[in-house]
Amino acid sequence: MALTKIRTNYIKLSLTDKEYDDLVKHSESVNMTISGSVRDLLDFASDVGCLYGALHEGWMKLKKENDPKHAEIEQQLLTLLKDLPFQNQMDVYSYFNKLNSLVPFSKDWKNVNKR
Repeated sequence: MALTKIRTNYIKLSLTDKEYDDLVKHSESVNMTISGSVRDLLDFASDVGCLYGALHEGWMKLKKENDPKHAEIEQQLLTLLKDLPFQNQMDVYSYFNKLNSLVPFSKDWKNVNKR
């Protein structure tokens, strides 16, 4: 007898009491159910990922074309970063890495047939 995997659309979140309270407050403020507000947050994250993806694509195009704007913007960014404490610099690079990882998810999420 073959075992059949059953797919579910339910996700169990492990939240602290404070996180849950904040999620409830968010859902109330957007007038949605908790599941609707979680979906809304995923949609927002997807929007951020798509925006970052477009910006990154433009940035890489400038770099590839050896556009002087690229070097100027990169120098300004490095100047801003060097004035931050080391941990904050690492956090910025970590956020860039997370945004890079978010881009493929965002493209897929936007292409899903939402019923």
